[in-house]
Amino acid sequence: WKEPLMDQLIADAISARTIADVDRLEAVLQQRLGGRSVRYLGDRAANWSALSGAVDSRVVLFERMTNIFDALIEAEAQRADFFGCKDPSEAAQRFLGVPAEGPPAMMGGERDALARRAVMTLHDSDNSRKHPTLGFRDLGIGISPSEAPNTILSLEGSNKLGKTYLHGVYGKGGSVTCRFSDATVLISRKQPDLLRAGEEDRVWMAVVRQGDDEDMRLPFFYYLANPADGLPFSVPATDTDFEPGTLVLHINYEAGRMGEQLWQYEESVYAFAETLLFRPTLPYQLHDARSEGANVRPADRQKPSTLLGLGQRLDALDKRNDDGLLDRGGPARIPVPGVGDVVVRWTLLESEDRRRRRAAKGNVALFTTSGQVHHAWDTAAFIGAVEGRRRIARRIMVEIDTDPIPFKTRVTIFSSFRETMLKSPEAAALMRAVAEWLANDPDLADAESQLTRQALRSGGENVSAAFRQRMNRAIKTKIPGLAGASAGAAPRFRPPKPKPAEDLHPEPTEFIGPEEIQVLPGQRKIFYMQANAVDRFIPDRGDVELVAPPSAPVFEFGKGDLRRGRVQLSLFAPAAADLGDYEIEVRLSWLRSAGGGETLSWPIKVHVVDEIEAPKGTPGRGGRKKTAAGEIAFIWSNHDEETSWNENTVGEMQQIKGDDLAATHPKLYGDLKGIDDLVPTVVLNERQRELRAYLKGVAANASDEAIEVRRERYALAVGVAVASMWVQEDRLRKAHAAWKESANGGDAPDQAMTEIQMRRALAQHARGVLALMPDFDQLIGDVDTDAVAQES
Repeated sequence: WKEPLMDQLIADAISARTIADVDRLEAVLQQRLGGRSVRYLGDRAANWSALSGAVDSRVVLFERMTNIFDALIEAEAQRADFFGCKDPSEAAQRFLGVPAEGPPAMMGGERDALARRAVMTLHDSDNSRKHPTLGFRDLGIGISPSEAPNTILSLEGSNKLGKTYLHGVYGKGGSVTCRFSDATVLISRKQPDLLRAGEEDRVWMAVVRQGDDEDMRLPFFYYLANPADGLPFSVPATDTDFEPGTLVLHINYEAGRMGEQLWQYEESVYAFAETLLFRPTLPYQLHDARSEGANVRPADRQKPSTLLGLGQRLDALDKRNDDGLLDRGGPARIPVPGVGDVVVRWTLLESEDRRRRRAAKGNVALFTTSGQVHHAWDTAAFIGAVEGRRRIARRIMVEIDTDPIPFKTRVTIFSSFRETMLKSPEAAALMRAVAEWLANDPDLADAESQLTRQALRSGGENVSAAFRQRMNRAIKTKIPGLAGASAGAAPRFRPPKPKPAEDLHPEPTEFIGPEEIQVLPGQRKIFYMQANAVDRFIPDRGDVELVAPPSAPVFEFGKGDLRRGRVQLSLFAPAAADLGDYEIEVRLSWLRSAGGGETLSWPIKVHVVDEIEAPKGTPGRGGRKKTAAGEIAFIWSNHDEETSWNENTVGEMQQIKGDDLAATHPKLYGDLKGIDDLVPTVVLNERQRELRAYLKGVAANASDEAIEVRRERYALAVGVAVASMWVQEDRLRKAHAAWKESANGGDAPDQAMTEIQMRRALAQHARGVLALMPDFDQLIGDVDTDAVAQES
């Protein structure tokens, strides 16, 4: 950012890029102030504790941009003398001409003009690629010298507490970025027409740095202030040509790989900006102004880019029917009892690489407020939360909009740093409701089945039923309770089959569903309705509502969007609901193209029960059947088919739908045809590097039967370890989840291993098994053990 100036100290502050620049700046500043007078950031000597939370420097950085949005909105609110907007989006519409659909709906020139008032810039620094100096410049309300200590130089202040039209409320998000900078330079000038009576038009400057004192037990953050009045250094605005607004420079910011990666990759500054400000209230610009060698942008693309958020980019994929888009779902409105409603949308891409080129690393399911991500599930968290969806977890993006939740409830869910969820019953209920909805989405279920069948198509069919029985006996012996773990689970409510496109009409002529459903008090029941209308008829034109008699409990009703002739709904019975039968109606209403309203209704008998009875009928609708071969499945796969594997991956436990196992391995699992329930399945890598080397040595002088004996011995030893580890880690995950749902207090249980840690542990176990295999070879005596040892 370059502006013509007269006062040299302000000029030096604006051009500061390195720590040497800051040292010179602070030395001159001390002279101009007439002495060294230190003022603590937030006027608290113990400010270290307020800024030292376990936050990601890449995440908290974008608090500076939401502060900029607030500065632009606040200026216009004060000019209009109106402060009644309920949220930042409404304020952006009222004051800054942003349409209700958001910045993407603005005209290009108008949008770019607004974006130029909010700019993030990467500058050169002492290490321009790894630790760039980051600048944030706005042309918003600005700050006067007297306001600075209680606003941008404060901590946990209350200056935005009553302003519902602004993003900020906690008063420390932006300041936390100081902790990740070698120094932070701030320059500001308030809009002249908004100065208070008697206030002079001045430009002020401060340098926030980390300090230490041998008499203090904690480091601290400070800035130099005028000894006379305690205010930051300032000069009359006539001594500079600094346009009203604020500039913040983070010198040598700890940016991870944000400054190193090309913008289309998942750890770039662009990926984090687009993802974390998923649907930004206002457009803004991102500019890489570093010199050659540090600037990763092509020479012809180095001008500032206007950013509108990843949400609009995913919307655009849908609008142009992009071939990289597999499917989209939502919006679905889901009630979370005791919390409020959330709106869920998802986008399914054709590959993990497609997602990697759009979203920031570690962001799969995004919990947003005012368009800003406040918490995210990564791939592993999605797999752990959403049962039976491990393959789509590598291709999906989910947006969970929490704006409908009352604000005072949201603060019990998200941390004050806006980057994670708190340990609270409300947060746990929210995550559980979202996970359950996604796990039962019929289109995601179909996609998971398709991807599973593609991945398992090359799995070995030479696993015998006898081996499956041996493995189940071994697992049951070693891990009591696992072998029949899934048999007692409640069967899934099977969704109707999708309707072909030619059977769908602009307006529906039928609306049908189940005749009866069962629900437990305090639980949610997901079910499905069918309507022969085009995709998105619900909610674009039609609305679904539940009508219940006065005698019925106050059911909470969740509703999705119509896709392929089916719509997912949910019914939540309050914990205090009386057991009994209740007649309800589900109604679909819309305005007809020819004029007038239309309604289709479907009656459902709701049984509020204390125990769910298994449905009668075919095995596919009646849940799992116990088989002689056992309840644990086993298959071979390889790292070409399993996209998350490599040649060192030993294997893992997967939850695979019975019908998918039957489709890919009919000889071995034909008994599971039509079973929708998930079957715990040990999946091993038949081309794992060390196993392949060992078998190559055996194959040189052994029969096919001898090789298969060794494969099965290895599979038995490693498969039991896979199952054992899965059970143990699953218990730890559940115990930790239960602890997070409980009220504060009590020691935290051990954390489960991450996916990477589990793979390392299994690799070590597999090496141990393979180290003992030559002894087995020698014992059997059907191969040349010396040749095997040399080969492996």
